Amino acid sequence: MCEAKRKLMESEMSYDSYVLKNIKDIHFEVCNVCDLSCIYCSAFHPTSGKNPFMPLEIAQRYIELVFRRTCAPDIGLMFYGGEALLQRVTWFRNVIEYANYQATKYNKKLHFYMQSCATVLDSERLDLIEKYNIVIGTSLDGPPEINEKSRGKTKLVMDSISKLKEIGCFGGVICTANEYNCDRIPEVLQFFEEQEIFWVAVNIVYSIGRGQDLNPLSTERVFSVYNGIYNYLEQTRGKRVIEANMAARLDKYVYPPSSTDFREKLSCNHPICGGGITLVLCDSNGDLYPCGCANMTTQFRLGNVNLLNDDYFMDQIYAFHAKSRKNDEKCHSCHAAQICNFGCTGFRAIDKVTDASECQATKMLHSFLAKRDPEVIQEVVHNLRTGKQEHDWRSKHPEA
Repeated sequence: MCEAKRKLMESEMSYDSYVLKNIKDIHFEVCNVCDLSCIYCSAFHPTSGKNPFMPLEIAQRYIELVFRRTCAPDIGLMFYGGEALLQRVTWFRNVIEYANYQATKYNKKLHFYMQSCATVLDSERLDLIEKYNIVIGTSLDGPPEINEKSRGKTKLVMDSISKLKEIGCFGGVICTANEYNCDRIPEVLQFFEEQEIFWVAVNIVYSIGRGQDLNPLSTERVFSVYNGIYNYLEQTRGKRVIEANMAARLDKYVYPPSSTDFREKLSCNHPICGGGITLVLCDSNGDLYPCGCANMTTQFRLGNVNLLNDDYFMDQIYAFHAKSRKNDEKCHSCHAAQICNFGCTGFRAIDKVTDASECQATKMLHSFLAKRDPEVIQEVVHNLRTGKQEHDWRSKHPEA
């Protein structure tokens, strides 16, 4: 790791007091079962030996461990799976009430989130969501003729989205760009607009989990996704559907962030993400990982809620965030670094081909943007910033 990178990391990671000190996002892999068989499911680990459902005692031990160490005043608890809502309602009640108890004890503010397929949303679960104001994000890859090929149960998901909107707990949609929709992105976004789904994150599919045998999207097809998103945003002037990833890229294009900006807010779109620094994941066995993208192998395992060695934890964090020589030598001088999303360390460890395709497609996008009207791009960014205040799921809990 280059000296500048190490200094940037160490500014966020004081060795003697760092471990879990800055955690503000606590993620729970509440189960490893699902009622769908999505073609690319990253949570599909048939031989992992994990508990099908997270035991309550592991969840409580995890909460106690993080709350005892973190200095963050606002904490977000995120539940996902598998299909998180297959977990028992009583489990969620007990976990949330225990978290509320710990929040009172340590003077923290709490917010609750869940990523769900939204296919098992009965009245009991809907009441749970409404009672605790759990903001729900779901997944949908486009109109039924597309979504049925990659995910399934489209009508059921749409019905659940309507119910979540009625109680004010709908956050938005993750749309995975895959072989069935990557060349139809404007149509996909138009569908979301018609359904009044205004917060969408279009993520490029990686060959991981159940999708490990999928042919990776080519650089040209990845760029087709980026191009399709931008053209939709330009056509609508950023006033309709907000695609979160392109919105972040365009914002950086118009308002280039400084190294201080990157240092003060770690995220998936920055050179160093928050994995293991501001965010930690506990799987159903109680094993800790930097994030939900890093738990597909044990390579980045940080420890366990019942056995946590601080030195080992720190060694793993440094290894997780270490960049290649190519990053040190080329990325920082790349003309497209201004809009780069910097890839995903967890996914890159398994699928380097797609990571490389995203890199090349980002360079193509930067060249494409340079030929567009800068005043139009600024208008789009202005409107996206305004719309974000209304539609970003984090706006449900502004402190998150």
